[in-house]
Amino acid sequence: MDHSLFTDKLYTNYTPSVGEAHQIKQLLVAPLDHLSSLDKDLARLQEIRNTLAKDVNAYQALLSPIRKVPQELLGKIFIHCLPIGRNAVMSHKEAPILFGRVCSAWRRVSLSTPALWASLHIPVPGRSEETHLLHLRRDAAAEWLARSGVLPLSVSISEPMSGDLYKQKQTVIILKMLIQFANRWRHIDFSPLTSRSLLDGLRAKDVPMLQSITIQNQQGIKRTATWDSLEFLHAPEIRAVAFSQMPGDILTYSLRWEQLTELRVQPNKSQPLSPHEGLLLLRRCPNLVNCWLEITLFGLIPAYIRPVTVPYLRTLGIEEHELATDPPFSIFQYLTTPVLHTLEFYRSNARGDPPLAFFAYLKQTTSLRSLSLDIHGFSERALSRCFKNLPLELFRLHIRERNHTVIESPDLHTILERYSFNDRVLDLLTPNPQCLLPELIVFECAQGNFSEASLIKFIRERKTAKDIGDLEHVRVTFPFPQTRDIPHELSDEIEEYEPPLKLAIDYYIKTAGNFQLYQSSSYVGLPLPGLGNAMSIVDPGCEVPSI
Repeated sequence: MDHSLFTDKLYTNYTPSVGEAHQIKQLLVAPLDHLSSLDKDLARLQEIRNTLAKDVNAYQALLSPIRKVPQELLGKIFIHCLPIGRNAVMSHKEAPILFGRVCSAWRRVSLSTPALWASLHIPVPGRSEETHLLHLRRDAAAEWLARSGVLPLSVSISEPMSGDLYKQKQTVIILKMLIQFANRWRHIDFSPLTSRSLLDGLRAKDVPMLQSITIQNQQGIKRTATWDSLEFLHAPEIRAVAFSQMPGDILTYSLRWEQLTELRVQPNKSQPLSPHEGLLLLRRCPNLVNCWLEITLFGLIPAYIRPVTVPYLRTLGIEEHELATDPPFSIFQYLTTPVLHTLEFYRSNARGDPPLAFFAYLKQTTSLRSLSLDIHGFSERALSRCFKNLPLELFRLHIRERNHTVIESPDLHTILERYSFNDRVLDLLTPNPQCLLPELIVFECAQGNFSEASLIKFIRERKTAKDIGDLEHVRVTFPFPQTRDIPHELSDEIEEYEPPLKLAIDYYIKTAGNFQLYQSSSYVGLPLPGLGNAMSIVDPGCEVPSI
């Protein structure tokens, strides 16, 4: 091609005339033929390469290190691929079914490894037109559990949340199949349970391996049903129970209370758990390690209340519901937990500060290292007192408020001063040069009513002060529109911090009457703890340290 023609017109908006267009077409004949020839050569070479690559890859596959792994070891690797924190599901996208789709050898290994099939989550179809699916799922679940051999089983059922009679029959079909394996139940979860008829026939001797049970009562079961007659709850190896919305007096349930190490009780509203009943429950469980109780403040104060000591309790969660204008007493007033590590305390319908017994409990619990606190109803003075009563060694603090308040006033500083967790309270945690909670390394606040400037000061002082713990994780949600870019302002300093600081900042804004998060980061992350379904966009590396 003669490059001297039209050179100055290339890569411009020039439009050639009819004669020039004909001339250009003539110039392109030979180059187009050459280009077509090259394309054919490339296609031929690509075909040769593909054939060669296929043969090479096939031979290289013979040399793959995974082929040398013994089947027994491969099975153990497969076991470590099972989901953590929940049971396996019947999905080809994850273990164990996924392994059977790789190759016939892996399928043989997976089918001959009983531990891969010892856990299962079974969702019960909820529509009448899904009867065929229900029977397929029942048969598949039975085959799945049969592959587990003689191993203990962990099974959870997700049932239709309805009292509809047909849907209860759906559940019965699954339960009938599961009861065939009752002698191997170790962990069983019925959430919710819409039919309990088949459980009536189970005896403690029928579930010799049962260690934990979770039951969430639903509409399908009458609130007046007598659960204290269920004999299988008296299983010889029972260690953990979780009851939600259960009817009757839980204190009458046939459980081996003295064996329990984990207990979670959320009574139904018609039969709430009073502070005194909560203490009686704790007294029956001297070996508890983890406990969560939902307490309703009502009723008369008994003439005599015996204090309760739970010597091995490490984690305690208390959710209080206030009904009476003057609550009878606080469970904390009579409770001693000498080795408690983690405390979660939430309140609903709070009419003011928590009782004085709560502050005294914090002061005496010197082993406490992690606190999650709902500050709804707290005054500034009460929150300050709370922080002052915490042990110096506490290293994780999570603050939330059940009723989020979005602030849109232009007089932001004045408004913030009215809330309990304001600048003055945050200053108590900011070295100057001394501060409360000197060993704090994890700070999370789902309703930060302090200013952005105070948070920046808190972070800087905490990271540069000597003789205090290194702040490693900060997660804060502000209830007002963003005015400062905190991650950007601290970016240079964060890179120099050792250990590095993991920072996540979000803002609530009010849109069409709903709360939404204004996302200040460009990375999609995980749900922010304490915010329910609200989602936060944070640095993917910003994970909450384990405690």
